[in-house]
Amino acid sequence: MKTISTQCRGLLLALLVSIMLTACSTLPVGMFSSSANRENPAAYEEALALMDSGHLEAAETTLLRLTKRYRRSAGPWINLSIIYARTQRHEQAEAALNRALELDPRSAVAYNHLGILLRRDGRFEQADQAYAKAIRFDPEYGGMGLPYLVTTAIYEIWHAANMAFALCPTLTQAAVELLSVHGSDDLKAVFMEKLVSGVWAGTMNLTEPQAGSDLSQIRTQAVREGERYLITGQKIFITHGEHDFTENIVHMVLARTPGGADGIKGLSLFVVPKFLVKDDGALGPRNDLRCLSLEHKMGINASPTCVMSFGEDGGAEGYLVGEENRGIEYMFTMMNNARLAIGLQGVGV
Repeated sequence: MKTISTQCRGLLLALLVSIMLTACSTLPVGMFSSSANRENPAAYEEALALMDSGHLEAAETTLLRLTKRYRRSAGPWINLSIIYARTQRHEQAEAALNRALELDPRSAVAYNHLGILLRRDGRFEQADQAYAKAIRFDPEYGGMGLPYLVTTAIYEIWHAANMAFALCPTLTQAAVELLSVHGSDDLKAVFMEKLVSGVWAGTMNLTEPQAGSDLSQIRTQAVREGERYLITGQKIFITHGEHDFTENIVHMVLARTPGGADGIKGLSLFVVPKFLVKDDGALGPRNDLRCLSLEHKMGINASPTCVMSFGEDGGAEGYLVGEENRGIEYMFTMMNNARLAIGLQGVGV
């Protein structure tokens, strides 16, 4: 009974925090991360009230005065960016958000608004990088170290703004979690920083034409050649399997090694990049993989759902995650992350 009571208290606490975050999401953005609203609440509340009532010119004047008085505060700059965006002054909005990030490099709110602004201007590659920085991963690799509960509120905004686009950073952060938990130091050194920053994107490759929910039927092969493996096979329903708004795409691929057990116990997990990575971190030649076709769907049409082919010319180069024959165990880290994200999509929509 004591254990159950402890668990219930933990769940209740999580629920209360979630309610608080939901309530906070309705407040003016600048209420977060600002010394101005703490040191001069009357002036700051005046600016926010003017914004809420639509008196943007007067609000802008008040916020500009606050930026001069509180030179180390990011909050007024974030709210100025909102005013600039509403009045179609996008260059000024971007400059204001960049100034906010100079003052507070860990401001998830500023990164999130910058991502939305860049997406509206069609700069999807830059938007993806801005979105990616507003996440919870290890600051050693460029993350912000935020709690997952807090970043959930940010993910909801992404999906509400554009779910099809948000699917890409959603899968990328799931790939980051997988590597964070199961990747070797060598794999982390090559892939983590680029994935966390959004310069590269991540995908999840499980399903095959004959293997849908029954992953024991997977036929994709991985044959070891020195420190790498050569991957051959086909995967279907791969979300954002091909696009051009990140420099590289890092595929997480389930495959079988020779001599492995039948069923899911014989599956291993591999990192298979679209472009190979040189020793100095620069991108090398295209790997032996390609998108064969895009699925024709009823919805989410802005998200490319791909049929992917690996190894048509001898084998796509891949790198083992963890140990052989433990791939399904490792992949569940990414799958469970994605399942939570799918539920959040429903909230956002």
